[in-house]
Amino acid sequence: MIKLYALLAGIVAVVAAADVEVDYRVPVKIIFRAFCPACQWFISDPVLALLQDDKFRAVTKIQYVPAAAMTESADGGVECVGGKAECDAHLWMACILDRFKASPKNTSTHMACFESDDSGYTWSDKIAFCFKDAADATALHECKTGHGINLLRELMVVAKAFEGAWQPYTIIEDTLLGSSTSAVTLDMLQDEICRRYKGPAELLPAYCQTVAGVVMRTPPPLLVPQQLQPVAEKVKVQVIWRAYCPACKWFLSGPLYEVLSDPAFQAIVDFELYPSGTTTEVSPGAFKCIGGQSECVGHLYMSCALRLFPQIHDVAANLKCMEDSHHKWERRMSTCFSGSALDQIKACFASNDSKQYLREYIAFTSTIDLPWVPFTKVNDKVLGTPTSGVGYDLLTKSICDAYRSEENRPSVCAPLVKDPLVVAAATEPLVVEAVGSATTTTLAVPTGTPVAKTTQQAGKAKEKKPVMPCRQKEKGFVYEDPPGIGLRATPGAVGLAAAPVKLSSSTPSSLLTNPLLLPMLLIGGLLFAALRYSKPEEKKM
Repeated sequence: MIKLYALLAGIVAVVAAADVEVDYRVPVKIIFRAFCPACQWFISDPVLALLQDDKFRAVTKIQYVPAAAMTESADGGVECVGGKAECDAHLWMACILDRFKASPKNTSTHMACFESDDSGYTWSDKIAFCFKDAADATALHECKTGHGINLLRELMVVAKAFEGAWQPYTIIEDTLLGSSTSAVTLDMLQDEICRRYKGPAELLPAYCQTVAGVVMRTPPPLLVPQQLQPVAEKVKVQVIWRAYCPACKWFLSGPLYEVLSDPAFQAIVDFELYPSGTTTEVSPGAFKCIGGQSECVGHLYMSCALRLFPQIHDVAANLKCMEDSHHKWERRMSTCFSGSALDQIKACFASNDSKQYLREYIAFTSTIDLPWVPFTKVNDKVLGTPTSGVGYDLLTKSICDAYRSEENRPSVCAPLVKDPLVVAAATEPLVVEAVGSATTTTLAVPTGTPVAKTTQQAGKAKEKKPVMPCRQKEKGFVYEDPPGIGLRATPGAVGLAAAPVKLSSSTPSSLLTNPLLLPMLLIGGLLFAALRYSKPEEKKM
């Protein structure tokens, strides 16, 4: 029976491995011509480096297509831009790809060698240099004179369907990299593969954890059943903000992100997020924002993101990415989302769903007097002031103070006071067990372990002074209010763009402080001197 279980486990492991190989590898097509200088460099440098990396090779499904700009000739043969020599090279490459198709690593090595000048300048020299095994060399010669032309024609079909106006022409899934004037580098390949990968997080290369917009499959950090691990009542945290006001950008991509992405706080907090500060609906489906139409677009996109991907770890990464960018909203979405997640965001924004979601957020925020944004409340207690922002320390301390339990208490929280005069000793941080099914829409941002991460976050928070909130217009100040500068919505003028006001001063004027006094005295002195010495002198008798 034990052997049977072991056999079944082995079968399951093999099936799982095959599933990763088939389903999760990112398809990469490279359409190129033999020995064009750019193609030589690309195949023997970035592509070789990519496929020599075990982690990236495991998540990449490469397809070399050495058949760019090829055509069928009238006599039934094939023609190449570079003439017969180029066609011969393509034929050899088709055979190399077929010979080593089971090993992408060996394929990349042989293709780079064959493209390199180091291997010689004739086909016989290159074959002898790159293929030391006599069996490989013999098989390649037989392929070239036999079925190699059929292999090449199959590659020509692929090239004709996908090729562009330059070579090498690189397509990752459905995204074209580079242009006719800019080459594709190794980091460009790696970044796009990271974003397109949708497989298990444990197979994702470590490099990808530094790339914004990465899709991962990670288990949601849910608590174990109540009966096994009782918890106290969660703390309610409400945040109202405007898209891209400086203080909101800093808060969402800094302190709030650190808390949202910390599993310890995820376990004890109910987050209510409202991307609708000072937004109003002036007519069905038409919105006005203080920052103009661009700000309203941001509120619609963010409303979609919050509703489509409500898992807290998704929310944290999504909001950070959307706020921590200087691009226009459409490009920002393409940076922060990819694959099906990007399709969902675009579809939501273009439909009435985005308007309905924003409308529901406005229904709440319109009942709140907003002296400044971001406006943060913890268990209905307002944090910050019009002149002081909410940093990581203030936010976490407020949550810790509101959470009245030692169960699942974050490690940065001070222990509860059990006696007015005696403070209990700090206990070891509890580990929250993650359960539930995996999700494939998480935007990857490096996190590290919860305890180490929390310590690091606390250190970062102390280094940065909170950004002053975007607050109500005050007498004597000028607010231009491009997207990013937040003004309070005053009754009767909500949704209208604020006009710049001239800087006024209440300081009384005086003669001594008049800036014209000195020039007037100088001019007067000169006139006096001119009159005094310009009178005619009397002749002496």
